[in-house]
Amino acid sequence: MDRLQKLLSTEMGTDTCEKRDVYGFMRCVKVLCDGAKISIDFMEGQVRGRTDAQAFFVSDEFLSKAQKVKIAIAKEVFEMYVPDYTDYFILKLMSARLSDVRDITTLVWKKGIPENLRAQAKKMLAYPEVIDKNLPLIISDVAGKRFLDSWKGTFVTTEFTESIKEMVISELKKI
Repeated sequence: MDRLQKLLSTEMGTDTCEKRDVYGFMRCVKVLCDGAKISIDFMEGQVRGRTDAQAFFVSDEFLSKAQKVKIAIAKEVFEMYVPDYTDYFILKLMSARLSDVRDITTLVWKKGIPENLRAQAKKMLAYPEVIDKNLPLIISDVAGKRFLDSWKGTFVTTEFTESIKEMVISELKKI
């Protein structure tokens, strides 16, 4: 992480940098030409959540499956690596914040549940049981009366409907 911080020092400022025994976290910030600000998080060793049970191993396998993509932000194009679908889905299930629940809902709707989800979670999570702990909470959030309006407000579209919501809940219950 020290090397990365030095490499990025001319491009981005470091907002946070924490190192622990088995993991590290760094958030870099860049102000773009029109005043827009982007933040990019870097994890080393593990991706950690809000509790000790939320720990995802950043392994060689995880890194080798990541794909390089180009993302346009405020008239600039950035190349970065993103996790493969299954690992990304596991990270979302592990975290289970409301923003993650909306993302999970969209992922299930558009791409379905990854086939090898449970097996991959056992390899990548320090405590795979966090999935079973979070799933009822996620399903409850999606089933809630205000979820549909929350989703539409976040993504600014009416494309997501009550019937799609019910299909997503049904799929989540199969995990």
